[in-house]
Parts: sequence; structure tokens; C-alpha cells
Amino acid sequence: SRRASDFAWIALAVAGIVLLSPFIHSLQPLDPVGVMLALAAGGFWALYIVLAQKAGAELGTRTTAYGMAIAAVLVLPFGIAEAGSGLLAPSILVSALLVGLFSSALPYFLEMVALTRMPARIYGTLTCLEPGLGALAGFLFLRESLTMPPLAGIAAVV
Repeated sequence: SRRASDFAWIALAVAGIVLLSPFIHSLQPLDPVGVMLALAAGGFWALYIVLAQKAGAELGTRTTAYGMAIAAVLVLPFGIAEAGSGLLAPSILVSALLVGLFSSALPYFLEMVALTRMPARIYGTLTCLEPGLGALAGFLFLRESLTMPPLAGIAAVV
């Protein structure tokens, strides 16, 4: 987008990130590799939204099943190398199934449904609420304290 209001929202989000960043409280310089990796992560997040919307439109909810299967095949050698036959214990298999279902399969399935039914721009905006909701959950359930700079940063990013 090229509207001035969109650039204003971007500037506000950047200001929020600055407020959340540890470098405003430290005299240490930023690690350029870390900055580049953070920028790359943001770029890949945007690319994910666009590509997932297209894949979801073409393949529907099967996209999640394919993605989970590919991910399982990719991480299985590391699990076998670390745990060996311990992975086949019934309690481990049940735990792995439940964790996989509730932490990945179900959320990504619902995400795919949402991406096929709403514009990527709106979806991207809604996912920006996640850090704020995470901070709120930490405050309510873990009794974390939030000072004014992080609160302002979260509000600016959201």
C-alpha cells in the first residue's frame, strides 16, 4: 500500500518495537546479525501470509495436513537421533499426539480457514494482537509485572 496512513501505522509499530527492545535500556550496540535476522523473520512472516492464503485457496484445509506431514518427516531424524526407541513408548506417543494436535495441527487448521475467508491485510493485523494477548496472559496468569515502556510498546505494535 502507498497510503500515508499505512506508513504512519508502520512508524507507530516501529516505535513500539523500539520501546520493547532492550537496547533502549543498555549502552550495548545492536548486533547487526540479530537485526538482519529480525528483518528476515518479518519478511518471511509476510511471505507466509501471502503464500498460505494462496495455498489455502487452492488446497483448502488439506494444506495443514500436508504441512504437518512434511514437518514431521523433517524433524523425525532429529528425534530418533536424540531419543531412539524411547519415542515409541506409549506415553510418549500419546503426549506427542496431544501436543502436536493442540499446539500445531488445530491452530494451523483454524489459521488456514481464516486465511481463506479474509483478506491477508486483515489477517496480518489480527495476528499483530498476539504479543499483546501474550503479555496480558503473562500479567493475569503468571503475575508478571509490566512497566510503562513495555505497555506503551505493546499498545503501539498492536
